[in-house]
Amino acid sequence: MKSFSQFVNEATLKLMGKKHELQFKWIERDDYVGCDAYSYLPIRTLLGTIEAGKLDNGDWKVINVTVKPEFQGQGLGTILYEQLFLKLKGQTIHSDTTINSKAVHKIWKKMGAEKIRDGGKVGYVLKV
Repeated sequence: MKSFSQFVNEATLKLMGKKHELQFKWIERDDYVGCDAYSYLPIRTLLGTIEAGKLDNGDWKVINVTVKPEFQGQGLGTILYEQLFLKLKGQTIHSDTTINSKAVHKIWKKMGAEKIRDGGKVGYVLKV
């Protein structure tokens, strides 16, 4: 499992063959957190988003992760999850049980999340 202390609010990512700095913009409320990842390519471009909502029991649930198709497969989804896990450090985070992406399953497993089953669906829970 990764150490969340190594995550920072700035990151670099190789996009389209060149290293680009990423910038993160957070929106936070009592029951919601969301993060947009941007880079200058050469103009400021939204690359992806991650959002989580607070459950009635105080835990959090990832409700949306979106990476623009042209930036998928380059590690941006992992960076967005890492940023969210850092932001919610000390909290319990649940995945959606309708995950249909092998890459997303891999991210949760890599972070040390516990696999949960809801009928025939698989999800994850992680205490960060």
